[in-house]
Amino acid sequence: MLILGKELIGNPIVSLENGRILGHVKDVYVDKPLQMIEGLYLGSDGIFSREAHFISRDEIDKIGEDTVLVSSSDCVQKGEESPLWLRREDLKGREVDTPGGTRIGDVDDIIIDESGTVVGVALGRVYVKGPVARNRAIKRTAVLDTGEGDGAMTIELAQAENQEMGVIESSLFSSREVTAPTGEDKSPYTTPAPEDSGVEHDAPEEPYKSPYVSGEPEERSASDDGFKSPHATPDRTESREHDEYKSPYATPESSTE
Repeated sequence: MLILGKELIGNPIVSLENGRILGHVKDVYVDKPLQMIEGLYLGSDGIFSREAHFISRDEIDKIGEDTVLVSSSDCVQKGEESPLWLRREDLKGREVDTPGGTRIGDVDDIIIDESGTVVGVALGRVYVKGPVARNRAIKRTAVLDTGEGDGAMTIELAQAENQEMGVIESSLFSSREVTAPTGEDKSPYTTPAPEDSGVEHDAPEEPYKSPYVSGEPEERSASDDGFKSPHATPDRTESREHDEYKSPYATPESSTE
């Protein structure tokens, strides 16, 4: 299993000795040659000295996606960080180029396995096309210089392009590809795009018909069916004498004697 360094951030650190949570991962230390995780950073305290709290590699039993297991409950150290260590956050943004000076991209994260070995680096921005751009990751074996001296990581591009980092749909550092629907997958609710809209897609081969509707509705008006509203008043006639409408509430007309 390969995981990104940032996947560890915020995870609890649990002692195998008594099950206590000793803290949470704030960052990860790696050695400057980028070979192995050297420790876990838990934060710092103090106003002036800002002593770091950390756990060294030899106290780490197992690194998982959700929890880091350590051997004992008194393994947290306080004090000055080793000059041979590098925080993952300080590595982020480091330029990646070739020996000829071609800029490849920028480091976004480290890729590690369960043992804490650095197996590659994940890229943030990528400035080239091809396998490296698709993977957005480079195996550690393709790195010629980690960039500790000049601040730019140098890689062998040909070797990086021939190495796959296992980028699949379930990978932590890949994005799912979205494919357009084929002609066989047509929604019965899709209507053709308007002309001159710049959008091209096929209309359904047959118009959608509801399974609950039988037959085609006829275009008829209410007058065609002789519809009369019980609340409607009759059409006005020239005189009241020709008006056949009689209100059920009307009283008979009084006759003159």
